Amino acid sequence: MILSIVSAVFIIIGMALLFDISPERVTADLMNFITPRDGIREKARAIRGNKKKHGIYKSLFKIQTALTATGKSKQFSKVCFT
Repeated sequence: MILSIVSAVFIIIGMALLFDISPERVTADLMNFITPRDGIREKARAIRGNKKKHGIYKSLFKIQTALTATGKSKQFSKVCFT
């Protein structure tokens, strides 16, 4: 599983370099890939406020909020891209 995630990240980076895609778009696509599809049960948990997030998503979200708090939110895509 870890190998497939790493290979997917390298494929995304390679495609970004090949097609000259911006880092912001790659970051948005990566966040959409990491967040799971919500079913009815997960949507109900999200409304109640006790939905559990994945570890990678939590880490990226903490980095994003820290950069937003320091006024450097535009550098989030650079952090995720490197």
